[in-house]
Amino acid sequence: MESASIAVSQEKPDTGKWAVKITGYGTSKISQTFATVPGQLYQVNYRYAGGGVDSSFLVYWGGTKIYQRSKFDDSGYQVVSSVQVATGTTTTLEFVYDG
Repeated sequence: MESASIAVSQEKPDTGKWAVKITGYGTSKISQTFATVPGQLYQVNYRYAGGGVDSSFLVYWGGTKIYQRSKFDDSGYQVVSSVQVATGTTTTLEFVYDG
């Protein structure tokens, strides 16, 4: 089996020019830390597709799990939107795929 890899790609983004492409098996993560204002609300929007019967997709906001989907196989993009509150002056948004 090919181990998991993650890359930024222009192959088949849902909108815009770029997408994150994950291939292989295992766990892949991508994250970004950015400046936030404690107590302020932030709109978090993303799309995902793919998966597999033994896969899971998780999203963390500041270390707290805000989304989880397991055992999925979506041929089309799924749209997710939520409002999160910042608790510090920086917040990390992390996407984790385990497949």
